[in-house]
Amino acid sequence: MKKVTIELFGLQLQEPSTYLSDIFLCALSLLLFYQLISRNKSQYTKIFAGFFLFMGLSTLTGGQAHLFSLYIPHNYFHVLAWSFSSVALYFFQVASYYDYSDKVKKILNPIFLAQLVISVGVYFGYQLWGNFEHDPSRVGVPGFGAVSVSAGIAMAGFVMPAHLIRFIKLKDNGSAIILLGLVTSVGALIVHSRHWGINEYFNYNVMSHVILGGCYYIYYIGVKTKVQQYALANS
Repeated sequence: MKKVTIELFGLQLQEPSTYLSDIFLCALSLLLFYQLISRNKSQYTKIFAGFFLFMGLSTLTGGQAHLFSLYIPHNYFHVLAWSFSSVALYFFQVASYYDYSDKVKKILNPIFLAQLVISVGVYFGYQLWGNFEHDPSRVGVPGFGAVSVSAGIAMAGFVMPAHLIRFIKLKDNGSAIILLGLVTSVGALIVHSRHWGINEYFNYNVMSHVILGGCYYIYYIGVKTKVQQYALANS
């Protein structure tokens, strides 16, 4: 799909609709971050709030990368955005095992940290030393496949099993809601991987971002539900 380019103040700006959808995700993420930390000071809330904070930073940075792609060499802003998203996933993983025993967390938390370090290293290494051809007039960024793999490992390999076990064994409503968000996020992945878009303005990036916005809100509702459960259990 060909990129839309507009001229503003003498600058050639690309994918303005994708930029706006990134800003939408950024604003939503930061709003949900604020809602969590302002209403509850629990350790669980602070951990999960990290997901929304770094996803906000990721989408903000990614939006600039799309808009100014003609002026940023080697997609460095994209790499930074992907790195922020990896940090966000790290917080999501840690928060998903908050309910589990210290023994389980002692085993898994170093794995989550190693995945974060490896993912960021791959992103920067590919952009610095990778041999790729990129057509700046077409939608798509080389290296995004690595992001999909990393997110798939985090979500399908660790986050989903954590909440599925909690739901099956304990009928945990919060985990059930977060699972719903995870299943919905598969729709965003399919749309993006299949390059399904309505037109060059409402392309697959924009469509997947809209779906992700719904996922983030579902995650937020799930976190609020789990916080209420913790409060009832400790009352």
